[in-house]
Amino acid sequence: MSGFHNIEPKRRPDRDAQRPPLDPMALTRQAIEEYGVSPTAQLVSDIMHLADVPNSALHDCVLRQMTALEAAKQAGEFSEHVPPPDAFDSEDGILLAVTDTPSGSVTPVRMMTRRMPSHTLVAGGLGSGKSHLIRIMLSQLEQRRPDVPIIVFDPNRTYETFCADPSRWLSIDWEDLRLNPLAPPTGYPSDRWLNEGVDIFSRGELMHSKYLLAGQLQRLMQHAERRAAATGRYLAPNLFDLHEALRSLWCRPASPDERYRQSLLNVLGGRLRATGSVFHCASGMEERLTHTRARISTEGLAPLETLEFVQNHLTHYLYARRMLAPRVDPPDLAALVVLEEAQTFLQSRTSDAIPYYQEVLLRARNFGLGFVLVVQDMGRIDPTLGAACSNFFLFAQPSAANKRAAASLLDLSARETEMLSRLPTGDCFIRFTAGHDGWPYPFRARILP
Repeated sequence: MSGFHNIEPKRRPDRDAQRPPLDPMALTRQAIEEYGVSPTAQLVSDIMHLADVPNSALHDCVLRQMTALEAAKQAGEFSEHVPPPDAFDSEDGILLAVTDTPSGSVTPVRMMTRRMPSHTLVAGGLGSGKSHLIRIMLSQLEQRRPDVPIIVFDPNRTYETFCADPSRWLSIDWEDLRLNPLAPPTGYPSDRWLNEGVDIFSRGELMHSKYLLAGQLQRLMQHAERRAAATGRYLAPNLFDLHEALRSLWCRPASPDERYRQSLLNVLGGRLRATGSVFHCASGMEERLTHTRARISTEGLAPLETLEFVQNHLTHYLYARRMLAPRVDPPDLAALVVLEEAQTFLQSRTSDAIPYYQEVLLRARNFGLGFVLVVQDMGRIDPTLGAACSNFFLFAQPSAANKRAAASLLDLSARETEMLSRLPTGDCFIRFTAGHDGWPYPFRARILP
């Protein structure tokens, strides 16, 4: 903590020579940024008057108040910077938390929805308050922006009760999902969809199978278009059609093409064995899921690659739908995706998954798609993905590795870092690094009950 400043100003008259010199500009900045004093408060006005009118009584009054604020801050569990009551005033904001100040006032903490596309990271151990924050965030967003579609991936049924009202939420188990990653949104260019779909399919071990996959997908889509011309109804091929086409494709034994075909069959077969009913359809639920507030229970959905495929397909579909809408700059919040237990995907891995997720987060900003990444262990998150977020809510972090990661992301002091291990349930450190130019500092707050 920097403590109370005594900075030499211009010369005072002799009658004030016995008093400690005060720098009005430095004091004003300290009162607002470190003690949470409102810029319109009487103390700030008195401090500014010191620069214009030498006044012994005013000088002593300011000195006493600043000393008292410093003592109150030292005695309490305050962060280095304390936002004043009007730091987050915004008609666009959703009210999530409050923070106390050394002066005894309370600062409401509002998060601006137009900055949610810059992504949010929520971290903390079991019972720290993460899920409660998400419920408040979604409830407030539902009230303030009912036009914004929301998808919540819920692996532990954490939000089952919250999303139980069918008039407000579509809540569905993954076994009841019907998705077709080969069917583009209405009006989306089919050739572009094909190229993007091939890129998603052929990551990692299938990278060398890309041209083989592209040829089969193109053949299936052309067949569907010819059938639509004859019947008047377009039925997109599904993953089973693709799997059957690859099975019937002849390649010279022991050739590279045969190896690539077998790799495709192994990966695709694994996904279909895990989630066969989900993808066995021509018309999936993508349009409905990305047009409303939806909770998808992914409990038991395994292996990891299959879960990633489900989530990435719906994200891709959101991208495509957003591309069909008029663009604004900066983009407004167009949709929100909540990923519970996101450390499963975002931990450092040797595959190309991390660069892919980094690309997803960066592209999403351009289209107004916001991600809320909910994790338990900060230390497991790849730093490049943490840096791709701009809004942070960090609850209790007991382990040393988690505290180091949190301190690095939020630029916490040593005292604040140590404070992370003893935060009570519902308390967290918050930092908005984008959109709140008037308050870029980390601070401690209490989530609303």
